[in-house]
Amino acid sequence: MHPESSQRAIREQGCSGDTGDTKPTLKRNQRRRYASKACGQCQRRKIRQCDGNTPCRACIAKARDCQRHGTDMRGRWRSKDKVLTGPAHILAPRLNRVERGLKLRSPVPRTAQVPRDSNESLFARGNLSLQVPTFSGETSIAHNLTVVEGRLEQMGVHYGHRPASPDHSFRSCLTPSPEPPTNHSPDRHADFIPRVLQAHGIIPDRKKWEGLMHTFCDEVHILVPFLHPPSLWNLHEEIWESSFGDQSGDYDRSMTRRMQAAHVLLCVANGRCVETSRAEGGSGPYSAGWSLYSAARGIFGDLLEGFRQCKNHVFVLQTVLLIVIYLFRLDAHGSAEKVLALSISHAHHLGLQRERVVKKMPTFQGEMSRRLWWCIYLLDRRLAIETGRPFLIQDVNIDVGLPHNVSDEWLTRCQIVKDSSIAEGTVESGPTKIPYLVAMASYSRVIGKVWEALYGAATSESTSSPLLNEYLEHLITQSQTGIRPEFSYNPHRPSNHGLDGMSWWQIKQHLMMRIRWSSLYLLIRKPMLQMPRSHQRPAPETIENEVVCMRLARSIIDDFGNVPEEHPKYTFPFLHYLSSATIIALGLIIKQPSFKSTYATLTLEAARSLREHCAKTWVSGKMAQTVWKLNQMAVAALSSDEPSPAAIEGSTGNHSATHVTHGPRPALKAAQHQHNVVFEDPPIDAQRLISDMIFTGEAGFEQDLSIQDEMVDGGIEWLQTLFADGLDTQPLSVWD
Repeated sequence: MHPESSQRAIREQGCSGDTGDTKPTLKRNQRRRYASKACGQCQRRKIRQCDGNTPCRACIAKARDCQRHGTDMRGRWRSKDKVLTGPAHILAPRLNRVERGLKLRSPVPRTAQVPRDSNESLFARGNLSLQVPTFSGETSIAHNLTVVEGRLEQMGVHYGHRPASPDHSFRSCLTPSPEPPTNHSPDRHADFIPRVLQAHGIIPDRKKWEGLMHTFCDEVHILVPFLHPPSLWNLHEEIWESSFGDQSGDYDRSMTRRMQAAHVLLCVANGRCVETSRAEGGSGPYSAGWSLYSAARGIFGDLLEGFRQCKNHVFVLQTVLLIVIYLFRLDAHGSAEKVLALSISHAHHLGLQRERVVKKMPTFQGEMSRRLWWCIYLLDRRLAIETGRPFLIQDVNIDVGLPHNVSDEWLTRCQIVKDSSIAEGTVESGPTKIPYLVAMASYSRVIGKVWEALYGAATSESTSSPLLNEYLEHLITQSQTGIRPEFSYNPHRPSNHGLDGMSWWQIKQHLMMRIRWSSLYLLIRKPMLQMPRSHQRPAPETIENEVVCMRLARSIIDDFGNVPEEHPKYTFPFLHYLSSATIIALGLIIKQPSFKSTYATLTLEAARSLREHCAKTWVSGKMAQTVWKLNQMAVAALSSDEPSPAAIEGSTGNHSATHVTHGPRPALKAAQHQHNVVFEDPPIDAQRLISDMIFTGEAGFEQDLSIQDEMVDGGIEWLQTLFADGLDTQPLSVWD
């Protein structure tokens, strides 16, 4: 056969498969091994140096996104670890993930950078949500997507990222409006704050306002210490140096300056409400600093927009809490509750109730967050007890720790030295306001338990029992184990703690805690005390309950009376506790005449002290009406044939020389004959005062006079039911 024909036949046999050699050619075998090992980028570019790692050397050198199929030829996940031979191979995947994460971060606009002023040291600049992690259990889509992203990266699955990943674009502020305000709006000018002050008739007086700021710090802030006084005074100085204006022209700085000015004005308004009395001068209800409050609200703007316009959300939250305190002080409980609900919602949004959020903050910010949260907590409980409406914060959702006992001066140093230890501050700390705040947190927790047991929806209609009272009082005893002895109180085993050498703010804190614990014991026993009278002989436990309640009321009245007159004791919030104790004492004397010989003079003296409150500090029209009515009932029930000096003073107050006696009203004749006292209409100047209180109302905020389940109003109604012998306790003609 010809040689060429033989070679052609061999090639045809190879193509037809007739050859006995079934192995693939060397070139095809190499191609298969390469395809099973190379990444997608190297396969498309036919790069032979792909080492099979993730990412491979070729992709690292060219800064490509190294991607590969998830399984090998056997359908199993390829192991990346078996080809890692050196440190470079171990670090390469981690560096690649870091680089991808950095590329996905959108650049922060310049307008989001808040200037580093000293007054903004209350909290870190910028958005707080970028500094704290999202805690487990959040049901937001952003959190779920973040978890899925992390798991996919652990599995080695890669995907295309959008520029705005939920992990980076999520913000804690509210959704902005479709048309945000422009920087050219007329209220963005540098003279906006002075124009608001002028519109409310306010002429800034630095010396006077500094005195009101001191009053706020000495009388109000010591009871709710959620601010940092050194930073507050620095802010006060900067506001005055800038003449309440801002010439920078920067939008963010302008919004921050507005929030700071509103913050200072609210502190001044709270201080003025403590110092002044509506009985003095012709300002009437406006003497409480209402114009200062109105100007602050005008500067602050919309409450919801405030959290979006100012980057320092915690500073905004502190400012809103100042609004709550002011409204609560004015007995505008309905408005205070609504604003407090907004504060609680935003505090939850920031995660201030979670320990894992707060502990990641720097020392200064973490401590201020703890103080702020627990002040919100105690105000929530305080308003619930005062108004008879449910509290909003649930203990099951809280795990943040209590604030540490460190001084404000030490916290100031923490703003400079970032790595300060809490243990160092606790050791060197002197007398601070924090032990009182810790005691108030324990007190507020027990209030929640008492509320659920006695005043909840499922238990309010049930009858209180001695066994339940004993259980709740045991809870009080347990709650006092973790607080300082001077802030605890047990009426069954009273102990005296010397107050010699203490400052007024320390005396006030100790006095307030004793009064509050006594009031809590009264709150537990009051449902049993106010049960309808039975025609049968009262049970022994009923008599025992009345004796205990009378002793508790006497304890509150005595504690208030033991404060020297040179101290400013006629201030908020003594009035509410003293009025409740006086109501209970008077009601018990009416129910059990045997109490009269021992407690009549004490009760009349308490009524006189309530009148002093109305003369020396600002009270709402509702509270003035309650105090006047209580005085009338006390004089009618407790005066003897020849009224004692205390009774006369309690009846006429500071206006004994100017009163005009009118003829008795027919409905009061039986009571007058029984008690041998003459009922009088209020003096002329008192009529003018009370008429002003009732008819003008509290300018600008909603009236709460229709709420009948508030504690003081409920006590007055209970007293009226006890006057079953024809005594008319309805308001006098001045209130008609």
